[in-house]
Amino acid sequence: MRATDIGANEYDAFYANYIKVLDDIELMKAMEEGANQFSKLLEALPEGKMLYAYAPGKWTIAEVVLHVIDAERVFQYRLLRIGRGDQTNLPGFEENDYVPASKANLRPRESLLKELKAVRASSIELVKSFDEEAFNSKGFVMNKPFTARAIAFIICGHMKHHVNVIEDRYLKYKGA
Repeated sequence: MRATDIGANEYDAFYANYIKVLDDIELMKAMEEGANQFSKLLEALPEGKMLYAYAPGKWTIAEVVLHVIDAERVFQYRLLRIGRGDQTNLPGFEENDYVPASKANLRPRESLLKELKAVRASSIELVKSFDEEAFNSKGFVMNKPFTARAIAFIICGHMKHHVNVIEDRYLKYKGA
């Protein structure tokens, strides 16, 4: 299954860029490469750079990393529920409320990396457990229809989006 197989009717338009950023990649390749790319990017940063924000009021790199971890857990939960045929309308979450509560800036880079890798490994195992029927299951998030397979790709695209944001805004920003 490839990202280009996912129809716009399988997810809310808010998530379109997370699907689009993946181009025509196969799901497992996107899962594995995304985690490797993000890990290598973070491992190459000096420890002090984790507390850098490119502008006042913007998240630090550490906060972005923990946001990706938190969001992936939320997406995993949605994937599990919908993939198991649950038709319950699932709630959204307010990412800006989660970030301060995460205390990401108090955690060393290695702790964040370890958690990131563990959460992605869990996502990979969940995806591996799904058959075609599970992937094609439909459910609702915030009263919007989603398929399980769309959520699996949203997981990948969300991480890739934030890798791109870190590279473009945090590492290339003047004075960084």
